[in-house]
Amino acid sequence: MSLRDIIAEFAQENGCIAGVSDSRELTGIRKTLEEAGTPFVSRDIAARVAPELVFPGCKSIIALGSSYAKSFLRVDDGRLRGIQSVACASRDYHVTLRGILEELASRLSRYTGFRYKVQVDTGPLVEREVARRAGLGSYGRNHQLISPVLGSYFNIGLLMVDAVIEADEPSPPEFAPCVDCGACVAHCPGGALVNGAPLDWRRCVSYITQKKGDLSPDEARIMGSYVYGCDVCQQVCPCNEGKTRGDVDDIESVAPDLARLIEMDDAEFTRRYGHTEAAWRGPGIIRRNALSSLVYNSQV
Repeated sequence: MSLRDIIAEFAQENGCIAGVSDSRELTGIRKTLEEAGTPFVSRDIAARVAPELVFPGCKSIIALGSSYAKSFLRVDDGRLRGIQSVACASRDYHVTLRGILEELASRLSRYTGFRYKVQVDTGPLVEREVARRAGLGSYGRNHQLISPVLGSYFNIGLLMVDAVIEADEPSPPEFAPCVDCGACVAHCPGGALVNGAPLDWRRCVSYITQKKGDLSPDEARIMGSYVYGCDVCQQVCPCNEGKTRGDVDDIESVAPDLARLIEMDDAEFTRRYGHTEAAWRGPGIIRRNALSSLVYNSQV
């Protein structure tokens, strides 16, 4: 059984998509990274594009994609409710996907010896570009990586190894079905998406809900009812139709009671968010957003 067969079998067992990239520098995106100034990422551009700087001796990179798409019905119970990304309805992928990659490394080690390093949004390497190079998907107009299998609702994790594994054919840079669509551009709440232009992250709801400090009146207006994250550009994307995997168990995870959020103490925050990716921002930011959302909801 080849290493590629093991990877494919493992991915299928875990409901993931998988591909392999070589370890060459991620050419073609350096200029974009230098101009973007995107928050919450490393400013070390060299390390963001060079696997060898992140993991010396790296020869191949296994990219895994894990879906977080879930369906749910909005509730109308008379309470003022906010909106959160459906990602909040799943356990923190930084933990779960790392565990899956560690398990994959363990399985591969039964067949060959190698050193490895796992990155799940925990290092500088641009994971989306590595995943594209590994054949997982192409970029849509919403700047998400879109997979023909999973759509865009998937998280990415990397397993860098110092063993040579045959690489997959890279996906094209642009996702072809996006060419004549534009739904995400038309529906973006902050107008952060412009055809042919980089993402204007300053007008992106997801960024605004995660930024530190006070919100400007314009940011509060753009954020509207949102408390954490934003899925609009994915919700309206035809490429995500039929890609959900299960239902949201707790409606509070995607449509939280705003009054309850504002009143929550740190212990309640840990109980509600400690297992999700939103935990990294802390209770102060969530309470700030909930208050802003409550004001917005009471005015519309």
